[in-house]
Amino acid sequence: MNLNKKIILGIACLSSLGLKDASAGVMQIHFTEDKPMIETDLSAIDKITFTDTSFSILSTDNATTDYSYGEVEKITFSDFNSIHKIGNEDNIRLLISPNPVDDIIRIVGYNNSEPAQLSIYSLDGEEMMRIDNWQGEPIDASQLSAGIYILRINTHTIKFIKS
Repeated sequence: MNLNKKIILGIACLSSLGLKDASAGVMQIHFTEDKPMIETDLSAIDKITFTDTSFSILSTDNATTDYSYGEVEKITFSDFNSIHKIGNEDNIRLLISPNPVDDIIRIVGYNNSEPAQLSIYSLDGEEMMRIDNWQGEPIDASQLSAGIYILRINTHTIKFIKS
């Protein structure tokens, strides 16, 4: 199995751990051929099972769909429960896009007229990056190793995966 497939498998395994609690999350399967992308609400997935050559998705209605690693280019997970309000305006919502992140973190929905303190923490609580007076610009995350992180803007947090 090549490195890209192992990374996809690892992200899928990590992300599937919390499927039962992910009421507003989405899984997208992108194919290597001209097949259209499939998007599935995580609350409709009961279980994902991985083998050496493929994976199966068992939905909550007991239907099983099998996918070969060779036909899948990538799998992405979006957790819309990670959208938080920031600032004084009720209509401001934040979202990390894309999630998982490659090297650049983009935060959608930030009102850049209000500078903020932005920090990124590892899951063990170590501050990995800090930007004082952040104003909504993309964040270079290339120095972060693959894993799960917490991004904090002022008092609001968003979980993301670095691939």
